[in-house]
Amino acid sequence: MKLIGSGRDGRVFDLGDGNVLRRFGDGRSQESEAALISHLYGLGYPVPEVKSADGPDMVMSLVKGPTMLDDLASHPWRLRAHARTLALLHLRLHEIDAPPWLSKVGEHPGDSILHLDFHPANVMMSPTGPVVIDWTNARAGPTWLDTSHTEVLLRTGEAPGNALVRAVTTAGRVEFVRAYRQTYGKVDAAVARLDTAARRFLDDPNITSLERKRAEALTVERG
Repeated sequence: MKLIGSGRDGRVFDLGDGNVLRRFGDGRSQESEAALISHLYGLGYPVPEVKSADGPDMVMSLVKGPTMLDDLASHPWRLRAHARTLALLHLRLHEIDAPPWLSKVGEHPGDSILHLDFHPANVMMSPTGPVVIDWTNARAGPTWLDTSHTEVLLRTGEAPGNALVRAVTTAGRVEFVRAYRQTYGKVDAAVARLDTAARRFLDDPNITSLERKRAEALTVERG
């Protein structure tokens, strides 16, 4: 197996047969996430095809291509196009009713599928179109919580990668958020809702010190 990616939750290996293995280092099961991805795949939503899931291991089809974030770093003039694509993917997701077995966000009732980590690094730009990955945080709940969480991520996220990626991400952050909002068409960016999403984000032990600082600022913004 060849290691081709690593993140805050686990590592991804190329199995050499057109599939990849994602393995969680802490032993958590991926079976519920695999069930949701398979559910979405069956409905035609652009996700990888799950081949198997066993405890902390999940085998999926290999998605070739850069992430949206990496493509943006190489082609910064595509910023608005990528923001529109992200918003349309999000809107399409929110039109799908959550299956009854999907865990809910208890304090915020709703019946939509929430990704809760929806940002350009979790969209692969494959030759056949964008593919949404990393459904670890997915829950059922109200759409405003997902869009608010995405805005928090777009406004606070510390992009992985080299200095060019970080520079492009920082420079285009405000414009990307604006284009995302305009395309989605229903984003309610009320301070109270951003505050709620930012406080949930702050509960993540994996965020960086810079991300924490930016998120804390969102919890006290006004206007």
